Amino acid sequence: MTFSRLKYSLARLGEQLWFWPAVYALLALCAIGISVASDEVPLPFDLPDISTETLRSLLNVLASTLLGVATFAVASMVAAYTSASTTATPRAFALVIADSMSRRALSVFIAGYIFSIIGLITVHVHTLGTTGHLALFIMIIAVISWVVLTFVAWVDSIARLGRLGDTISKLEGATLAAIRQWGPDCRMGTAAAVVPESAHEVYAGLADPDSDSDIDSRIGHLQHVDLSGLQSWAERTDARVWLHAAPGSFVTMHRPLASVAFGPESGLTPETAAHAVRRSLVIGVDRSFTQDPRFGFICLSEIGSRALSPGINDPGTAIDVIRRHTRLFSVWAELRTETPVLRHDRLHLPPLDAETLMEDAFLGLERDGASLVEVGIWLQHAYASLAALPDTDIAAAARARSVEADRRSRETLSFEPDKARVAQAAAVVGELRLRS
Repeated sequence: MTFSRLKYSLARLGEQLWFWPAVYALLALCAIGISVASDEVPLPFDLPDISTETLRSLLNVLASTLLGVATFAVASMVAAYTSASTTATPRAFALVIADSMSRRALSVFIAGYIFSIIGLITVHVHTLGTTGHLALFIMIIAVISWVVLTFVAWVDSIARLGRLGDTISKLEGATLAAIRQWGPDCRMGTAAAVVPESAHEVYAGLADPDSDSDIDSRIGHLQHVDLSGLQSWAERTDARVWLHAAPGSFVTMHRPLASVAFGPESGLTPETAAHAVRRSLVIGVDRSFTQDPRFGFICLSEIGSRALSPGINDPGTAIDVIRRHTRLFSVWAELRTETPVLRHDRLHLPPLDAETLMEDAFLGLERDGASLVEVGIWLQHAYASLAALPDTDIAAAARARSVEADRRSRETLSFEPDKARVAQAAAVVGELRLRS
């Protein structure tokens, strides 16, 4: 397993709710073990005598308090997750559940509870000396301080967790991180080349329905591509790989994932080459934000569309999403001006397409906001900002979307002055088109 694949796997593992509580619980057990082992360490000076009753009282307070706090933490987090799924979009659940502060707080509370229980058992069944009593007392004070500081920080965090604005901000951050991964060349540092006719096609798995291969690894979304590992393999075997599916694409058994070319002296066969390529790809049921900026734009657009539904009627949220989309495309345009670095010269990945990304971001908002003049005007303001960018691809995509959005508004709005307002905003984009 390469470092890139290991890093991705550890990141996904760290997002699981059970992982950090388990790690912190092991640390709590180690702390008790250190207290017991300290009795065997001879010291040349006298230590203050901490009574067993004092330790029991402190541990009892910890145990009784932290059980309730941990239960409260779980209930608060579940409420936040429910809120994120109902007020934003269910696709944002993965980002909300990955909130580091909430997971760390829950881990600390559970670890503190386990520490207190094991500590109570220790002082009841094991006779500690003066050194052991003092060591355990210091550990208890450290745990109490740790719990209090974590609780104070967590209270501030939980007040925002799951709220619509916080969820939108998390989605914007995840989308921006994914955009940066693709780099200035919009290919994640891979080369641009045409697939030769001699290349062998690679599929997600065996097409045989009776195959033992896991169905989730053959039909699903491409979640992650281990480009570093695939590049290393291609260098060792003098091979080249053309990926036909970008992260986020839905792949099946009957559509080629990639094509691979290698020389006769490499010792490879089509089967071994296909196995090596598949091993560098992660396919799963759900999409992942890590390398998939389209998914982030789609989720943000879903939030805006939901806000425009008659049952919610919140155009302000849709306008907020439009502003964030504008900011993301502006940052992407700046990123595209940097000098690209060819890190994976033996790999070839389909580039990010500005027109497709802009459609993912704005199409749903255009459709659902066509009957609202304020949304139509804000869409045209966004397109005017993006059309003025020096990036020709983004500017052209913005101008095309402006025309379509204006047409939707004219066909949906019934009040003539409203149509004129949207048309006036769209005219600004039209002037930019003429100047270009």
